This record gives sequence, structure tokens and C-alpha cells, in this order.
Amino acid sequence: MPINRVSYLDQPLKITEHKWPEGTNPVVSISCVAYNQEKFIRDAIEGFLMQETTFLVEINIHDDASTDNTAKIIREYEEKYPQVQFNPIYQTENQYSKRDGTIRRIQYGRVKGKYYSICEGDDFWTDPLKLQKQVDFMEQNEDYSLVHTDHSYKDEETGQLIKARWNNSGRVYQEEENCAPLILSDEYDITTCTALVRTKLVKKILKEYPHDFSEKYIIGDNQVWFHLARMGKIKFMTEVTATYRRHLGGATAVYKLEKRFQFIKGVYCQRRSFAERYNYTNKIPVIDKIYLKSLSLVEFRINNKWRNEYIQKFKKLDNTNWIDLLKVRFLMIKSLLNLK
Repeated sequence: MPINRVSYLDQPLKITEHKWPEGTNPVVSISCVAYNQEKFIRDAIEGFLMQETTFLVEINIHDDASTDNTAKIIREYEEKYPQVQFNPIYQTENQYSKRDGTIRRIQYGRVKGKYYSICEGDDFWTDPLKLQKQVDFMEQNEDYSLVHTDHSYKDEETGQLIKARWNNSGRVYQEEENCAPLILSDEYDITTCTALVRTKLVKKILKEYPHDFSEKYIIGDNQVWFHLARMGKIKFMTEVTATYRRHLGGATAVYKLEKRFQFIKGVYCQRRSFAERYNYTNKIPVIDKIYLKSLSLVEFRINNKWRNEYIQKFKKLDNTNWIDLLKVRFLMIKSLLNLK
């Protein structure tokens, strides 16, 4: 039986050129979940294959029963690069729709690497040394639980491209002992496709805090970032290493009115419940303010042509949301009048 071991090269080499002896363990596990992303999945996979590292990388792709050519494209790469440690799963039944955390359990359950990095099928990496630079930092700084970078933002619907999104926004990330409360209040943001984390800590989180990954919560990554911030420091690198896409099928790009408001409210409820549960109640006023601001931004973006239809649809939602709409109206008037 081969002995599992970790080996390193002297210099970074493109992973398609790696040759590792049998039994070598990966240092980084890439997780990529894809569903009906035939237009984007090639960019994601090419971003993985362009990585230049001194260590073995495994690519764990999970096709969630796509009905387009996504699975076919993944198979093409699997066959073309047999020397790369591709570990694809081709589902015949969509797992995400179950809303029971199945995909998370599958992806985290098969991780072999010391470090874990996520890039969904509609995003892609642009820096060939992304993984190498992040692993180098983490190896030299044991007190850090996560490292992430700046990114570009691309809106597929409008064609808008924002390079170095955080650097150009003027957002400043300071390294603090505990930025968990800042993550709750959206004062510290981590873009999933730029992050690399310690696998052992993520597994510990999933084991010790299973209630924080209930299907009632909209986004699963925020819980991981929050707990990692409580376990160690977080490093922000100013380099742009990835492009985050926003499009009609994306997880956070919800264009239908009802779904958009449900998404905003889901994120809000998640943040508020965590603030109460983990004694960060001082952040609740900020969380409340961000919630109303998010609603008002949606209001501003809606074309006047559809405003009446929007009002009628909003009335059909629950009473709490109707009250929120009144608050949003007030914020809009206040802003238009330039009041403080």
C-alpha cells in the first residue's frame, strides 16, 4: 500500500506539468460547484489549470445535474488532463434544491488538502500564483485562519467591469484579532472565490456548529468566514487574483423582485441571529441600518416603468416587509432632500 505523504517542488510549476509519485497528498483542495454554467465553466477550469505551485492540487468539481453542456465540458477536461487530480462528481439529481446542506457535506467530506479554496463554476481565477502566494503566507503565519484577496467584478447583464473592486472602493481592511463582528455588520467582506482557508478549522466548525448551517440561512459561506474569524486572524492581500461574476443564474444576483427581497431578508436574519447568539449585540443597529439600505438600493434600481407592478407585488409579501417598504420610502425621500 502506498504511503500518503506531502511533497514539494523547488520552484512553482504549472499544475498540468506536475508529475507526482503515487500516494502523494494534495496540499490544496479546490472546490467547484457548477449548475447550468456552460457559458462560464471553461473559464473556471482554465483558472485552476493555470495555477503554478510547488505542491499537488486536487480539483473537486461537483456538477449538480446540469441540463446544459456543463457536465460535457467538465468531462472534456477530465479526459484531456489525466495527469491532473480531477475528482468530478456528475449528479443525476439536483442536490441544491433539497436545501439540506447535501452539497456542502459532499464537498467538505472529500477534502484531502491541508488548505481549501472555493471557486464556483461562474467565477474564475486570473492570477497563476494565487494558490502559491496564499499557501506561502499561511505556512509562515499559523495564527491566521484565512487569507483572501481583492478581485474584479463583472456584471454579465450590463457588461460592467470593475477592476480591483475593494481597492478602488476605498475600503480599508485592517488585520484585527477578531473581525467576526465586522463580518456580521458587513464592514468586512470576503469574496468566496478569492479565499483560502485551513481545512482542519472548517471541519471543526461544521462539527461543532451544525445549527449555524441550517437551510433557513441563505448563504453558507458567511457562517464559515464568521467562525474562522473567531478562531484566528484574517489576512487581506491587495492583489487581484479572481473575477467574480454577477448574472441571472448567480447565487447572489437575484433579479426577480420577490426573490430579491427574500434574499436580502434572509441575509439580514442570519446576521442578526448570529449577533444575538454570539454576543455581538452592539452590531445590531449597524446590521439593521444595512438591511434598510439594501432595500432602498433595490428600490432605486427599479425602472420607473415597472414601479406600479413592483408596488403591487410587494404588497403581497408579509406585513414585516410592507413596513420595511415604508421605511425605504422614507429613506428615499430623505436622501433626495439631502437630509441628514
